[in-house]
Amino acid sequence: MSDTVLTVLLVIFLAHLGAFAVVGLRRREWYYALVTGLFTLLSAGLAMRLLAPEVAIGGWLLHEVLRYTAWPVAAVSLLWTIARIRARRRQSRQHVSQSSGVGR
Repeated sequence: MSDTVLTVLLVIFLAHLGAFAVVGLRRREWYYALVTGLFTLLSAGLAMRLLAPEVAIGGWLLHEVLRYTAWPVAAVSLLWTIARIRARRRQSRQHVSQSSGVGR
């Protein structure tokens, strides 16, 4: 990937990092800590790839370690997002059925 594409991705990840950090601090929910952590890992990985791609830890390039660490965090984040959406829909359906008198 070109440095231009990586820089654009870094800016996008940093914007998401900032937005989720602010929302997380306001709402005080663990979900946002996970997403903020994900964007921290992604941003750090891209920054390392752009600024110091040769830095290694134990024979592994640091930017790769950060990226590989982000993968399971992303998977958990996606699963948690799906669970939150499903719970919200379930709760919304229950609220609608209760307020319309269905099931009484």
